[in-house]
Amino acid sequence: MAVGDFKGDKKLDLVVANGDGGVSVLLGNGDGSFQAPVSYPASSEPRALVVGDFNGDGKLDLVVANGDGGVRVLLGNGDGSFQAPVSYQASSEPRALVAGVFNGDGKLDLVVANGDGGVSVLLGNGDGSFQAPVSYPASGEPRALVVGDFNGDGKLDLVVANGNGPVSLLLNQSTPFDHSKTPFLLTGAHTTLQCNQCHVYNVFVGTPTACVSCHLTDYNNATSPPHTAGLFPQDCTQCHGSSALNWTSATFNHATTGFTLTGFHVTLQCAQCHVNNNYSLTSAACWNCHQTEYNGTTIPPHKSSGFAQDCSGCHTTINWTGATFNHATTGFTLTGFHATSVQCAQCHVNNNFSLTSAACWNCHQTEYNGTTNPPHQSAGFAQDCSTCHSTTDWTGATFVHPTTPLQLTGFHATMLANNQCSLCHVGNNYTTTPSACYSCHQTDYQNTTNPGHAAAGFAQTCNTCHTFIDWTGAQYTAHDTAYFKIYSGTHNGQWTTCGDCHTDSANYATFTCIACHAHSNQASVTAEHSGNNNFTYTPTSCYTCHSGV
Repeated sequence: MAVGDFKGDKKLDLVVANGDGGVSVLLGNGDGSFQAPVSYPASSEPRALVVGDFNGDGKLDLVVANGDGGVRVLLGNGDGSFQAPVSYQASSEPRALVAGVFNGDGKLDLVVANGDGGVSVLLGNGDGSFQAPVSYPASGEPRALVVGDFNGDGKLDLVVANGNGPVSLLLNQSTPFDHSKTPFLLTGAHTTLQCNQCHVYNVFVGTPTACVSCHLTDYNNATSPPHTAGLFPQDCTQCHGSSALNWTSATFNHATTGFTLTGFHVTLQCAQCHVNNNYSLTSAACWNCHQTEYNGTTIPPHKSSGFAQDCSGCHTTINWTGATFNHATTGFTLTGFHATSVQCAQCHVNNNFSLTSAACWNCHQTEYNGTTNPPHQSAGFAQDCSTCHSTTDWTGATFVHPTTPLQLTGFHATMLANNQCSLCHVGNNYTTTPSACYSCHQTDYQNTTNPGHAAAGFAQTCNTCHTFIDWTGAQYTAHDTAYFKIYSGTHNGQWTTCGDCHTDSANYATFTCIACHAHSNQASVTAEHSGNNNFTYTPTSCYTCHSGV
């Protein structure tokens, strides 16, 4: 009797040698039951059966050893039926039959145990035919044969059980088969296997090279992790390696899933993420595993504040704690003191992380209302703190005065830099402060005697003569547009003070040339110029002839 998948349907079939001649094939139904037997002629008194692919077409064939000394080869059609037998002479009275590759050429050979002593080897040609038998002595009355590599040299040996008691070991002296000539190089534990552990039913041609072909049972039975339920790929080399040195201690390249393990994830057990052996995860989002931490976190409260569920925005895989949040993503970049010393709760009071405005006043209203120098609230200062303050230091505020109608220059700018605002904003008046110079310098105007501004009726626009650099050293530059160019004409350098020409300090609007030029009075000027019948003296009549200005 022998077993094999003769139909190629993954269901085991049976073949039985009948004592009255021929063989019967019972095709399996796959549930432990079989179909009705179909008989094929073999010869009289079949003594032994062996199954294998003897012609290399990937279909199982049958060889029957008969009591008349021959063997019959029935080539399989692959559908459960067989061709007519072909006979080869083996020996007299065969008692046992085995198949194997004994000469290292990859083609199945036959060994027959002869009842009259010894064994006969029939080398296969690879097409279903065999060469003439070669006999080897064993002992009297061989009854059974077994094949295996008993000395570990990679070659199949024979052990013969004899009817007279002892067993005979026949070591193979042929050249071993070079498996590297096939598409499957033997490495690791594969080098120590017996050929029939992979080449079941002596099928040596068309044997698949995929690991799962031999290891499907291991794949289906693996539970930690469950390969079948987890839809693991059936390419065993991805985790177990191609050397097959050790089937256990597999390593899985998690990067092939699209989620590369880094940091603490590298040290986790698979079951900590793949709960209940769920390996069919469709998302690598952190929240899938860390939902409990997200919902339970109170400082800050992630859930109630509507924090993003992308944990990687703040956390790393190195350490779950010590999260860092890129505040710039909120539209409010932390700078200065905000970035170095402020705790989140100082701005997000009562765990309010749903702020809709980044205005300074939201946090600094108390400082704004309580400031008295200058008083922000009563003076109606703008609530945009950044106008004067910086995030580096709340104190040392600087106000850019050009935002007001009065641009500060010269000494005024120095006053601002020294925080002497109250010198102009008397009584902390920051709302109706006039911008005219006279508003602040009325006392200076009234008290000035050289020249006397008030008595002479000087204009109250101080910048006509004065500059913002220095209050003293004033110059009336408009004088050059009058008759006397005291700065650019010949009078320049001829006077010390205004009173040199304006002898009446109370009246700067009237003046006479004779005040300075050798005439005691108006009458003498008229008498001196009596020869000019058209001459009439006026304060400016000198210019009619004298142009030395």
